[in-house]
Amino acid sequence: MPNYSEVFKELAKSLAAADIQFPNLKAVVLAQWMLESGRGHSMLAIKHLNFGGLKWRDEMKGFATPVDYTDSANEGDTYCAFASVDAFITGYWHFLDRSPYAGWEAHADNPEAFINFIAVIYCPSNQDYSENVLSLLPEAVVMLQKSGAADAFPSASPTPKYKVRFYSGDYPARQKAAHADKCICYVEHHFNSAGPTADYALVVVAKNASLSTINWGMRYAKAVASLLGTKVFAPASSWPGVAIGGIDGRGNGNLLYAEMPAILLEPLFVSNPKQAAQLKQATWQEALAKILADSICESFPAGGLVAFSIGHKGKSSNPADCGADVHGGGRECEYAELVLKKAAALLER
Repeated sequence: MPNYSEVFKELAKSLAAADIQFPNLKAVVLAQWMLESGRGHSMLAIKHLNFGGLKWRDEMKGFATPVDYTDSANEGDTYCAFASVDAFITGYWHFLDRSPYAGWEAHADNPEAFINFIAVIYCPSNQDYSENVLSLLPEAVVMLQKSGAADAFPSASPTPKYKVRFYSGDYPARQKAAHADKCICYVEHHFNSAGPTADYALVVVAKNASLSTINWGMRYAKAVASLLGTKVFAPASSWPGVAIGGIDGRGNGNLLYAEMPAILLEPLFVSNPKQAAQLKQATWQEALAKILADSICESFPAGGLVAFSIGHKGKSSNPADCGADVHGGGRECEYAELVLKKAAALLER
């Protein structure tokens, strides 16, 4: 049986009764606090009621007070001290409302999507952070139930409503095949390449794209920019993040024959050393995949067959095309395929 500190039991009871904006996230944040505080046995939790390892930031004034603390690894820093467990619960959500976590609410409908989104910001040095949190989720659900929560908040998604099919061949052939298969939407994944400091998120739509397709693209671009801490393409335009008809026509033909909502993704620059290094980490691939899967679920809630196209790979007219070189090694299409396969797994689970 798990060994909880008395103050952690008090925290669980307060969380179970708390009126928060996203009650479906109670279990996943309790699981996170279990991990961060050692089920309430860390000195930071016992002495300062900080169950989340929250370091002091100026924005926490009025919600917490700063305190110097040395952790179990003998590393000292300034952390948040809270007056009560209720103050910690309130302070935790305020901590997430700061700019580094901008966009987390877009992932709040799904506990896994939420923790996957914040994990790369909350604990970027631990690629397994979200997995470690989710492994404690069943335990957190039971603890909330025993603490008086009316409902359990499991991480499982609803019954799968989506099927994904990958298409190859030249681009017009892929689009026409997806249309023949009655796909609900079409996604072609690329990565951008330019100078080493280029860092915006871009979605291309065809010149004949519908408004709903453009809005889908804008939501995706905004979410990626929030994840990476960058900006969207043409942020001052009427359609921030979206290039209608491509950049000087580039990308338009990749989508023009898709008789369904279709977007071409260029979420980051593989020529940018920092972004290339992020892309090579499984955690970042999973985060990009979640943004894509979530955007599809939001835009096409009824479900159906989804078409995925790996940019450059599998072209009949140029089988050797792999796209741009990735800084530090690898090719564009390799990582596009990795992200799309992870997104497919999320949609089909």
